[in-house]
Amino acid sequence: MAPTSPLHITNGDADAKKVGEILGEDTLPWRDFLHDGPARSGLLLEELSLARVRFISDLGYGSSDSILVAFQNRDACFTDALEQREVTCWFEEDLYDQLQLMQVLYHRNNSSTGRPFLLVQHQKFFDLNPAGIRALHAQRRPVSKEQMTFATEAWRAFVSDTPENLVRIVHKKIAQPIAPFALAALERLLSEYPSSHNGLSATQQQILEIVAQNNLIGPEELFRYNNLREQYAYLGNHQFWLQLRRLINIDNPALQLVGKSEFRYSLHDDLPKEEFTAQQIDLTHLGRRLLANKADFVRESGIDRWIGGVHLTPQNDWRWNRSARQLRRQES
Repeated sequence: MAPTSPLHITNGDADAKKVGEILGEDTLPWRDFLHDGPARSGLLLEELSLARVRFISDLGYGSSDSILVAFQNRDACFTDALEQREVTCWFEEDLYDQLQLMQVLYHRNNSSTGRPFLLVQHQKFFDLNPAGIRALHAQRRPVSKEQMTFATEAWRAFVSDTPENLVRIVHKKIAQPIAPFALAALERLLSEYPSSHNGLSATQQQILEIVAQNNLIGPEELFRYNNLREQYAYLGNHQFWLQLRRLINIDNPALQLVGKSEFRYSLHDDLPKEEFTAQQIDLTHLGRRLLANKADFVRESGIDRWIGGVHLTPQNDWRWNRSARQLRRQES
């Protein structure tokens, strides 16, 4: 297609393929799970992409060279589109999508372009038939100044090395800042900080509760049950396997496998499916103590995790109090 034709930015490949085939126009999948791993402040788009490439390749998603090429192609297409194309953003309600949308709008707001930038708002695009996609496309609206301002403020808070501004944004309760889903997504992100009660993130808490209710559960069933607990499910299956690895493949685990010591999964289909699904997951003694709020996961097992620009370690131990909806840094 001509370089001045419209471009549609989507959360990933499935929606990009669907939107592109139905509308007959170019699409750009954003492809990054920003809720996990470093996203530090003060970086240009290309610099942040380099940091994300290192993190994603270290997780085993592919070679750093192949992932780098994918990010470079994405960033170049996006940068060129800012100057030459009408751009429409298609992002859904969940945390995965909303962080991507904030990043896209932040970089659009920091550019000098005057090209149209539009937004489609809907909960799930993949479930729609062609008529539904065309109807949403017809209802797209220009991103307002207020939406751009919110996205810029939210993204800067996300990449900050402390989370206080993110909490302030959630507490403002801004009416429909980007889409009706943005504040709920950011609060879901805050709940991934260790709990003030037992040091578990909200996802870790859910996982342990499900295992407690379903003894010797398999990983795929556990993944399905966890998604049912989410208001807006945001974890893909491979991201969920990473969550299990962080609970099992550690020195002082909260979960264990029957007859095995290490949780195995494959990003590249080199682990036989029957071997993967046959793994049975159970609580450890620590896991039971954590569910009873009689132990603290960070103190027992440590932490080394990035949430945006915040590097969580035992020395930088931020805790989320869900009932008070507050984050506080633990004193050393």
